[in-house]
Amino acid sequence: MGSAVLADAVSGLLESYGYECYTKEPLPCEPDVIIIDSSTIDRKGVDSYPKSRVLLLETDARTKSTARAILFQKVHGIISHTADSAELKKALEVIIDGHAWIDSIVMKNFLLDAGRLSNKGQILSLTPQEKVIVESICRGDTNKEIAQKLHISSHTVKKHLRNIMTKTGAVNRTNLASMLSRASGDEDEDGE
Repeated sequence: MGSAVLADAVSGLLESYGYECYTKEPLPCEPDVIIIDSSTIDRKGVDSYPKSRVLLLETDARTKSTARAILFQKVHGIISHTADSAELKKALEVIIDGHAWIDSIVMKNFLLDAGRLSNKGQILSLTPQEKVIVESICRGDTNKEIAQKLHISSHTVKKHLRNIMTKTGAVNRTNLASMLSRASGDEDEDGE
């Protein structure tokens, strides 16, 4: 990490979860996960551990630098500097299980920069019916309940849901609901 204080804080938190942590190189073994921040991602240290999975702690608010890290570095997950300790723990579990993790705040920033999300947290490219489906998902409705409400088949709901996931970049229903509820929460906090 670019900051020794940040490295020690993250290390202490991870040790409280039962992980073995190292903050200085050379490491005594190849770690399962390397947590690195956006200021040090371009250094060649990560390449020394080809089997390790990399979690990028996004400390740079500019999505261009985060996108550059995703494109040109070995990154398996991204977590925002605003994430809490529970999110960090979940991200580590997901990455260790071999899956990718993208924090919903990071995803929201990408959508804002890509012009897919308005400043008020609204997905810009969704059709009116897709917007109704998203609202239903955020309420916890099942595909069957959504189909009944909209007088369409469950298969059609699934087709709309695939399109919504593609447009928003969400990986599943929970991620979609989380991403959009946070966007709405940000709007309320700003008083807009």
